Amino acid sequence: MKMTISFMRSLSRRVFHKRSGPDEVFELHQTIMAPTEAHQAKSSLSQTHLSVPSQQDSRRADRQHRRQMLYGVVRDVMVRAEVLSISYKFKVLSLDAGGRQYLVMMDVMHVMSNQNEWLEDMEAQIIRSARKLHDIHVKAVYWRVKQPVLVGR
Repeated sequence: MKMTISFMRSLSRRVFHKRSGPDEVFELHQTIMAPTEAHQAKSSLSQTHLSVPSQQDSRRADRQHRRQMLYGVVRDVMVRAEVLSISYKFKVLSLDAGGRQYLVMMDVMHVMSNQNEWLEDMEAQIIRSARKLHDIHVKAVYWRVKQPVLVGR
């Protein structure tokens, strides 16, 4: 029995053979692995390679979920203010790897840019709603005015 186990262990190594000829191709000859070695190799592979991506995927999914929640907060605030979705665009920028802190960048029509109090109120509502509903910290809201496109003759 000892002879068989040592023989199986010696067979568990992969051997490359060089086949001479015009191409000089290396062939991989896989050999039979002992059942215990195959199990050990499989379990060590699953522990090292599969656990790390699942944690990264989980964190990435959490960040994407929080980003989507912040999108919803901005849209809700603008709907409550009776602003049409065609009159603004926005982007959110994550400030940390965990996706807990954001900047919001708003592009608004020229008509809304003259109402500073209204812009400040919208900023405060976005910050409060994001923190209260989803524990997302919006550090600042930046406003940019979209100039209307004039078509020349």
